[in-house]
Parts: sequence; C-alpha cells; structure tokens
Amino acid sequence: MARIGDRGEMEAFVRSVELGGFSAAARELKLTPSALSKLVSRLERALRVRLLSRTTRKLTPTPEGELFLARCRRILAEMEDAENEVGRTARSAPSFMRSTFRSSISNSTSTSG
Repeated sequence: MARIGDRGEMEAFVRSVELGGFSAAARELKLTPSALSKLVSRLERALRVRLLSRTTRKLTPTPEGELFLARCRRILAEMEDAENEVGRTARSAPSFMRSTFRSSISNSTSTSG
C-alpha cells in the first residue's frame, strides 16, 4: 500500500467532511477547490479506497471514510499537541542555549591558543 503523502492530505479530507464540501474547506485552507479535491483524490488513491461519496450538493464519508476520519482527527490533534509542546520548549530554551554556546566558544578559544 502506498503511503500518505503529507499532513495536508489528511487536513483537506477532514475539513472537507467537517465543512460539507470542497469549496468551504478550500476557502478555509487557502486553496482552490480543485487543488483540495486533488489532495483528497490522491489520498484515496494511496489508500486504494473511496473515502467520500460525492454529489453536486454535498460530500459524505463512506464507511471506510468514517473510520479514517476518526483516526485522522486523532493524528492531527496529536501533531498539533506535539508542535505546541515543542514550541513552548523552544521559546524557553534560546537564552539557555545562547549562554551555553557562548561559554563553549569562550572555552574553545581560550584553550586553543
């Protein structure tokens, strides 16, 4: 089975279902409806399963799409939590890292002479 290309495909799929269509999801994600549709189609090809039933009026997840939707929501939430956690750590680390870096430079220049 092919792998999912990137997080953007999952986000496109989830937001399309949540907002009921490609146009609304595309506006939110700052994409064209065509680009968003291609992301979802690429995801379906990679998984070799139809995730959405499409009509001219709305999108509804297939049974496989419902299963995948629940998993994608969990994965995306975990990714967001991880990014937030790392971001908090990174914001508190620079002053420590700068002083450590300066100390190591000072020590290497004073001992190399």
